[in-house]
Amino acid sequence: MPECSYLNIIDIDSSREVRAAEFGFCAKKPSFCRIGDSECIMFDRDNKKYLFSLNDGSISEPRSEVTYPALPSSAEIKLQALSDSGDTVYYALTLRRSDDEVILCRFMGTADSIGEHPLSFDGKRVVFTGYPNPKGLDTPE
Repeated sequence: MPECSYLNIIDIDSSREVRAAEFGFCAKKPSFCRIGDSECIMFDRDNKKYLFSLNDGSISEPRSEVTYPALPSSAEIKLQALSDSGDTVYYALTLRRSDDEVILCRFMGTADSIGEHPLSFDGKRVVFTGYPNPKGLDTPE
């Protein structure tokens, strides 16, 4: 993987994917969080925690208490490895509910592409770092 990261957010209801940021460094384990009323994304970089502000796109170190979304009982986001082709690892973000399982997107990433709290507070968005899969949704499983 190149030493840069795309920070992506998917709206689960519409399947719309938004590139929130392109970092010139490797960002790992992104999770939704809040500091006060401000919604942010916490991520790891070189074994330190950083915040990406969804309000203004700034990056800072956490200086006050951070809260995370409660883990939902009805849905969870998991990574599913699809294949290993040389240095490229392919993953799918999978939404699992009690009644079904849906692949939200496929991308190139690592086991650190999602954090412990990838779902937003309202449960309608998911955050991950990775690159678009050049084979798209037709990648064999």
